[in-house]
Amino acid sequence: EFAAQAGVIGSLRDHDDPRIRAALARTLAQHAGTRPALLEWWAEGEAHPSVRCALLRAVLELDPAAAASLAVAIEGDPGPGELLMAAWACAAGGEPWTLLLHDAATAWVTRGLGLPADWWRSDANRHDPFAGLLCALAARGDADVAVQVAADALAQAAAAGHDDARQDVGWAVRQFTRTYPALADRCDGRIPAGKCR
Repeated sequence: EFAAQAGVIGSLRDHDDPRIRAALARTLAQHAGTRPALLEWWAEGEAHPSVRCALLRAVLELDPAAAASLAVAIEGDPGPGELLMAAWACAAGGEPWTLLLHDAATAWVTRGLGLPADWWRSDANRHDPFAGLLCALAARGDADVAVQVAADALAQAAAAGHDDARQDVGWAVRQFTRTYPALADRCDGRIPAGKCR
């Protein structure tokens, strides 16, 4: 099916508008047979940060272990959005959780996400990147790590006076505890009241 559309996909992949390229990556993530095309696109060195994030997220949808491998190998100076996506990919792909990943997961709180606004709460059927990370940690048995990451992100946002980031973390935590309601009590006392429920 997608082979017949290779020309169209190729032209969109080379489109000047990074929003078009990011939308293409998200669309390709809905079809399992596109994994090789996504990996090839990544290997060819997409330069735009938001498109790189979309590619990493797309691979994560199809193959968390492959996404983790890509994330571990990221070079250069990734922005906070890429760091968050890399942390999510590593968590979902089974990489050991480290202080470096913890810092990558929370860098956006004080530095800004650096991604288009529609990245946050953009898909009713999937979590935003931070909630996705928290859920990935809990799913693999690292619920205490997830709660600590959320608590640290809220503390950093509060200390920096970043109200928007604090609201975004609170929203993500609520999504996290709706997915894992048994963890709401564990959040209480470590995350300010009202953020877990």
